[in-house]
This record gives sequence, C-alpha cells and structure tokens, in this order.
Amino acid sequence: MFTAEALPPRFRSCGARAGCVLLAGVCLLLAFGAQLRAQSKPMEYQVKAAFLYNFTKFVEWPNEGGNASSPIVIGILGEDQFGAALDNVARVKTVSGRPIVIRRLKPQDNPRGCHILFISGSERETSRILGLLKGDHVLTVGESTHFMRQGGAIAFFIENDSVKLEINPRAAEQNGLKISSKLLGVARVFSGSVSGDSR
Repeated sequence: MFTAEALPPRFRSCGARAGCVLLAGVCLLLAFGAQLRAQSKPMEYQVKAAFLYNFTKFVEWPNEGGNASSPIVIGILGEDQFGAALDNVARVKTVSGRPIVIRRLKPQDNPRGCHILFISGSERETSRILGLLKGDHVLTVGESTHFMRQGGAIAFFIENDSVKLEINPRAAEQNGLKISSKLLGVARVFSGSVSGDSR
C-alpha cells in the first residue's frame, strides 16, 4: 500500500487522517506535488524521492518471487539533488520486507542490477544508457525534456508548479515490467514516437 510515511513530515498527518487506499494515496502525493514551487529544489526532490519509493508498489518485476531477502536497488545517475531524502527513505522503509539500497553511479559504472534507475537531467548520455538497459528489467526514470522520446519509462515534469508524471508503458514492457493501471490512471501516458523506433 502507498504509505504516508514516505512523504515529507509536514504532510504525514494529512495522509493518516485521510486513511488513503492505494489509488487515493497516489492522488494525494500528486496533490502535494501541486503545492510545490518549481524553484524549491529541496522540496521538489523530497517529492521525487517519495515517488521513487512508491513506484515499487505499482510496478511488477519479473522473477522476483525467489528474492524475498535481497535488496531493492534504486540507482542515481548524474547530478544528485536528492540530498538525504532517498537515504532517509532507505533507512526506515522496506518493500515487502526487503531492504532498500541507494546506489550513486558514475558514468563508467554499470547500471544493470538496479530495480529503478533515476537518470538526472544533467546526464548527457541518456540515449546510450537507455539503449544499454533494454530488456534488463530496470525501471528507468528521468526528468529531462526529451527523456520519453529517448526511450525512458517514466518522466517527472513540472507543470503549474506541480511535479507530475509521464509514463511510457511500452518502454516498461520492453524491459519486462508491468505498471499498475492505478498509476497509469494518474499520469500522462506517452503516445509519441521514440528515437530510432521505426514502428
């Protein structure tokens, strides 16, 4: 279930009083994003960190049944603006009893082995990285303007001072991942073409 504890502390009591169920929880986080000022980077990345954690609740990875004790790995490639937000999540949260590990990657590091890979807007080799990860069961998440056209699965974008989501279900499926219809229901679904894709 989507948990209010993943949100910034000032928002937790609101989520608890609401008694949110799964879909309501997603809408609640989106509502908090709507209060965000785009220039407020610390708060922006707290919201994004909460999203990254909660994606684990709405995405199915293949062959995970036998990995009950192995960690869920969230990688960050490029400039890290999360501060301690993701580390705080990893310290206090688990995913179905599995610990969360945060990996900060350098350009030369192999991003395979991550469950979720966040590619910063500062990364200049996004297309190459996404091509490298095709079929590798990695949920790719980014924030650059052209991330979806480069083949990413989920993109953050700012609209009306709100952190919002755009999702390409096909890109996720190509990596063997299934995104919940509940998450798709509160996101903008990408319908454009991907660079290098002739279909």
